[in-house]
Amino acid sequence: MCQPDGGLFSTRPPRRASSRRRPNRGSPHRHGMDTGADVAVISEANKKKYFAKASMESTKLKLKCYGGVIIRPLGVLKKIMVVAKGNSARFDLYVMPSNGPTLIGRDWLKAFKLWLFESSIPRVSGLYMLNRSTITEELIRMFPRLFDGGVKQYNKDTLKLKLKDGAHPVALKARDLPFALKEKVEKELNRLESLSHIEAVGASEWATSIVP
Repeated sequence: MCQPDGGLFSTRPPRRASSRRRPNRGSPHRHGMDTGADVAVISEANKKKYFAKASMESTKLKLKCYGGVIIRPLGVLKKIMVVAKGNSARFDLYVMPSNGPTLIGRDWLKAFKLWLFESSIPRVSGLYMLNRSTITEELIRMFPRLFDGGVKQYNKDTLKLKLKDGAHPVALKARDLPFALKEKVEKELNRLESLSHIEAVGASEWATSIVP
């Protein structure tokens, strides 16, 4: 996919791309339809096949691919007559240095009423908007036991801590807490103790400090 000033097109044959046959200068030609393309493009090979006598003008248009690669069209066929569904109109057609398919731009799609939102193709008629509060409420409703404020226990298996052979107990020195955090840390320790997540002890061979 490539992007010309906000539009997209593929320079390689798409998988089962939507397409139509359109007579250009009296010759039917199959076009792929890309609703993300701002411009219509044709390969150099197809230009020689279907528009051999048409003069090609220079263009300053640059196309930026998804990976950041810049592709410059070889030129542009100005005001090409296109006939479709009983209607006719003139459009610019950019010639690409590739053997990919011809792709119709959004201006073509709209003019011939092939644009997604103007055709009979089914379309989305509404969207379900989510915000943070909506998601939170839905998760609480779906998993009430996880959010009821009680103590949760892992009961699927027994966890074991394995020590290296010859390991000796280590008790790290407590860190000095900033005065502004002292009350918050004490409050959290009391909360964890009240939930039985931790247990107060007078001394321990193994100890690690709280990192605020």
